[in-house]
Amino acid sequence: MSDQWPDHLKALWSLSGQTLQAFEAEEWALQEFGPKGRPVFRLPEVPFLQFNRFQISTVCGSRYQLITLGDGDDGLGAALLEPDCRFEPVEKDDTSVVRNWRRDVHGRVVRQLRIGLDQADRVMALTIDSDDCSWTFLPGEAVEDHTLSFRWPDESILLFDDPAQVDEIPWTSRPRLIQFAVEPAVFEREMNR
Repeated sequence: MSDQWPDHLKALWSLSGQTLQAFEAEEWALQEFGPKGRPVFRLPEVPFLQFNRFQISTVCGSRYQLITLGDGDDGLGAALLEPDCRFEPVEKDDTSVVRNWRRDVHGRVVRQLRIGLDQADRVMALTIDSDDCSWTFLPGEAVEDHTLSFRWPDESILLFDDPAQVDEIPWTSRPRLIQFAVEPAVFEREMNR
């Protein structure tokens, strides 16, 4: 069975059992022009952060990049990067994108991955569970047009620090998901078949 898994799924599943070092990402503004004419990255009614690119590094030196496939319509994927692969600097005149580092994940072990597939077997949700934290990633976007609307799937990567908050968003579109979990022992067994 493992021969048939796409490479981006193998990369996702290989996170299982890893010890995290940091999250690093390019964060997109939720509103390009807020009340003071500047980008707004946090709003009390929006329980997620929105990213263009997202990398996960582990203490053993592995680096993973989460990506959206086909402008998000084909879900999430991941690629295992070379250890020295880093983001290019953000352009100084682009104020709607900022670099975001999360060091509070350091030392947390990925105990389980929960993956949500749509009916076409595309990854539409990824939840990383550690001992005392969970993070959910979706291909989606906050779209600004007089008010904010929320699309899932779409081309950005959304990060929720509380997976339960995914259900609190008034999505304009939402895929039907089949959930399953991957634990480190299961991943090892399948990869060694």
